[in-house]
Amino acid sequence: MKSYGRVGATPSAKAQMAKMLRSAHRADVDRRDVPRVPLAVPIRYATEEGHVGIGVLVDISERGVGLLVPDIEFDVDRVWIQFLWFDDRVGLQGRVAYVHETAEGRHVGMRLEHLHPDSVHFLSNLVIPYARSKLIHDRKSSWRLFNPRALWGTYRQDRRPQPRPLPAHVECGSIKIWAITEDTSDRGAVLLLPQTLPVGAGVTITPWGEQDPRPCQVAKADALELHPIVVHRIVVLYEPTTAP
Repeated sequence: MKSYGRVGATPSAKAQMAKMLRSAHRADVDRRDVPRVPLAVPIRYATEEGHVGIGVLVDISERGVGLLVPDIEFDVDRVWIQFLWFDDRVGLQGRVAYVHETAEGRHVGMRLEHLHPDSVHFLSNLVIPYARSKLIHDRKSSWRLFNPRALWGTYRQDRRPQPRPLPAHVECGSIKIWAITEDTSDRGAVLLLPQTLPVGAGVTITPWGEQDPRPCQVAKADALELHPIVVHRIVVLYEPTTAP
């Protein structure tokens, strides 16, 4: 993975001039002839201008990806991606086709370019098969079937629509990892992780875009065999807060 570098650097005059020409090229960049598969995987991203952050991969094919990030320049040209699951040594890069504002953040569509053979193999044999397996699994059965009504149905009192899967930082002892939040309520959350956590363990969760961690306890853990890997669905319940 290349070093992102140049954080806080001032763009050169050449770079500023290049930004003026990018809109003319983006129509060609987004000519998609390969359908993308939806998924949710946490990633680290960086731009040429030195903007670095945590986002989520929302769809993928062997030629392009879609990202959801908290903030990014609308006229950004290139983005580098590092996976936070599977293998954090693998990176991707590509040219941005569009940046759209959404309620959760900015949706970035990009065409992959200059991929190392190891990255191509990684996409073709792990990430894309996992995305397809997860899609089929979710269509066949709701995740709620994996949770007894006494555990989760009691706590989910509202009827809010299921939120978009977003990253959350989880700490459990020496484990520090980015998870995907599949659902939340006022009593807890359902997380997807590449490794399990012991039932009864105390954990803290910092939702994407927030600063203050929330103490929780692991109430349930299930392994999901999604070819070619196994991921883990964790139900956590928030610790009760005490009034000052």
